[in-house]
Amino acid sequence: MADNNTMDFVFERFKAGIEEKGMKIESVEHDGLINIFRGDAKLKVSLDNVRRNYERDHDESAIDEFAETVANIKMGSPGTWEQVRGQIYCSLLPLAALAGDPIYQPITMVFGKVYVYTGGNKLTWIDFSEMERWNISRQELEEQAGRNADLLLNEAIIKYELIDGRKLGFLESNQPSLKTALLFAPSIRQRVEPIFGFPFYAVLPVRDFCYIFSEADFEFFTQRIGGVVVEEYKKSGHQLSTEVLKFEEDGVDSIGQYPVD
Repeated sequence: MADNNTMDFVFERFKAGIEEKGMKIESVEHDGLINIFRGDAKLKVSLDNVRRNYERDHDESAIDEFAETVANIKMGSPGTWEQVRGQIYCSLLPLAALAGDPIYQPITMVFGKVYVYTGGNKLTWIDFSEMERWNISRQELEEQAGRNADLLLNEAIIKYELIDGRKLGFLESNQPSLKTALLFAPSIRQRVEPIFGFPFYAVLPVRDFCYIFSEADFEFFTQRIGGVVVEEYKKSGHQLSTEVLKFEEDGVDSIGQYPVD
């Protein structure tokens, strides 16, 4: 359990972070939920996961990242469904960074999908109230996000470098903040299989960086890329996971995780 000094430090740093972004804390409830105001809109968040992570890692940047995440939560409507549908995507988010009530779909025990609107050069989370206002179903939202992801993936470039004759792949996209999320586009198998076969493996330590490699090269690469995965994870403001993921017919499985010292 975090001590009082840790709890106070996390709270005070988070409070300073959101105040820099024009938000303020109205009150803290008895169960720890924090009521935050931005203009006339109110949001409830919990620092429980942030405190646990800080107690474990002592990474102050993770508190700042959570404050940024809260500041970017949708408070207000971006437009009608016809206006926004071409800019609806899935993004990836660690469970520890969840705030508010976005539409969230777990992928592993560490991270999952959220649905976002990409207008205004930022990612705006979509929640159930927005879906109701647009008068669309969850299925319609998912299908539109899938179509948009396939279009973006079609424009992306899958490159690889040869290491001892083995292919280590990566993605290049004109929307870096959605880069790793493209691994979950409906057409990912058609793009990846000709190069790496299927099933394939991937690591995605941060939102804009991933590695892809074949099942045949699993042992070779998992023994060599751990240091890079952890380094990318530690230095990024948009951390995801140090897990190794297997993409197969039935979905995606986490088969291991590099420790973050």
